[in-house]
Amino acid sequence: MKIRIEDVCLALAIVNAITTGLALLGSIVLMFIFITRVLSAPKYPGVGEEIYDDDRSSQEIYQRVFVSNEAVFNTFFGTFIAVLVLASLISFIFAVLLCNGISKRQPGQVKAYFIYGVITTAMAAHVTAAILFDGRDQQTGLLSLLGCVLQSLFLVLIYKTYTKLGREAMFKNHSRLIES
Repeated sequence: MKIRIEDVCLALAIVNAITTGLALLGSIVLMFIFITRVLSAPKYPGVGEEIYDDDRSSQEIYQRVFVSNEAVFNTFFGTFIAVLVLASLISFIFAVLLCNGISKRQPGQVKAYFIYGVITTAMAAHVTAAILFDGRDQQTGLLSLLGCVLQSLFLVLIYKTYTKLGREAMFKNHSRLIES
């Protein structure tokens, strides 16, 4: 039994689609948890009770500082979650596009994922280089480097699949010439 390169690529693409789908689901759940936390949070610290202090000015200052710090945190964390959901959604869409392109033998869809993969791998390599050259967190940098190497190998496999599908598509509508 001969294993075809597109079958291996399709299996890895399905694993990629499942993991990015789970990441998308997890980020959406995290977003709903964050939204419900923000909407149900008490206005002031202390389980929704006001601070009892004889000096009203210190109470107002404390409440303003608490509210402004919480607003900054909510803005930062909310933005982070929104970017996470968007990145997960884009990654999931491209993973499904790759699965569809391989299974229906559409080289254009495989090429679209390949371009997306090259861009994201290049961005990840830049971040990895920054982590490694910073020198503070070598373990994270080495794990990130391993991830970039594995992603690059996956992209080589995708490129080989793309070229094979492209060759097949080139001759799909041609008929053989028969000499009489």
